[in-house]
Amino acid sequence: MIEAAFLFALVAMFAWGIADTVAHGPAHRIKPEVIVLQQNVVTFCILLVPSFFLWSLFSWGWPIVIPLLAGVAGSLGFLSFIISLNGGKVGISTAIGNSFPLFTALFGILVLGETLPLLALVAIVSIVVGVIVMSVNLSDWRESHIFSSESTQRFAFAALFFWTLFSILMKLGSDYVVPLQAALLIEVGALVTITAVFFMRKATIADLKAVSKRDRYLIFVIGTLLGIGTLSINTAYGLGSLSIVSAIIGAMPLVTAILAYLFLHERMNRKEWLAALVIVAGLIALGYFGNV
Repeated sequence: MIEAAFLFALVAMFAWGIADTVAHGPAHRIKPEVIVLQQNVVTFCILLVPSFFLWSLFSWGWPIVIPLLAGVAGSLGFLSFIISLNGGKVGISTAIGNSFPLFTALFGILVLGETLPLLALVAIVSIVVGVIVMSVNLSDWRESHIFSSESTQRFAFAALFFWTLFSILMKLGSDYVVPLQAALLIEVGALVTITAVFFMRKATIADLKAVSKRDRYLIFVIGTLLGIGTLSINTAYGLGSLSIVSAIIGAMPLVTAILAYLFLHERMNRKEWLAALVIVAGLIALGYFGNV
């Protein structure tokens, strides 16, 4: 069933990549915890609607804890990533955080016993390398002081850890919970986490009310796209391997970069275009050699 898993993972990659691009606008005007809380509420409500009609398919045993924890891990990963950007380099944080497919592939092979052709492994590595090359310049690494105790950039490693854990938990949960229920429970875990962070950072209801009508519309679009992505990725993990599905999701910065070039008028240099071609080649190779 790897063919279907590949397609669902691509849907998730594009949905989350588009959501990241749409979030570019509100992110400059609204506190991150306000955006994340509102978009998670939208995503939860969207997933709740079909859940009413498919409730009979849901199971209620101890395995529901797995997607709940996945939601917590995903939120902590995103928050760690945001913290790493505070005074840090965006490219370095993106490069570190999005190297998680290498670790999920190792977990899939060593712990879950997944077997991948050599060319599929090469494709996974090429995707990760492409994302790193696209995201960061060598001068950024030299100036980052990433291992300094005063640098917020080190939180990118926390994002890497939590995003790796997020992927592993989603894959483990797919053996027990149907995709729609898993997606819904992930949003519950995420909502609990971000609500706690919302009040810890002393945000108020006034902050929620201050969001403009235009930004509310954009947040609704973001939440809808995130819901599509979360449902698609849970379906993909249920059908395919942790290694391959995670690698496809790890290519999400490619979508964000291309959309930013087309619609936000951000430039891409030769190095970034070359990296984009490497990522695309990796995805094509993964789709071909991973179907074994």
